[in-house]
Amino acid sequence: MRGTKFFYVRAIIVTLIALLLLFVFNFDGSTVAICIMVYLFAENGIAFILRIKKHTK
Repeated sequence: MRGTKFFYVRAIIVTLIALLLLFVFNFDGSTVAICIMVYLFAENGIAFILRIKKHTK
């Protein structure tokens, strides 16, 4: 799953999150950056947990 397609999908998701937070919800830039970092950390954490579960089976 970690390939070029996944990178593009991830970039589109992050861009949509940033646009929504900036223009629809009127958040400032630092809040948007924090929200994006939280999303990326959560995404990597979930992928890490799934890899561990797959490896232990």
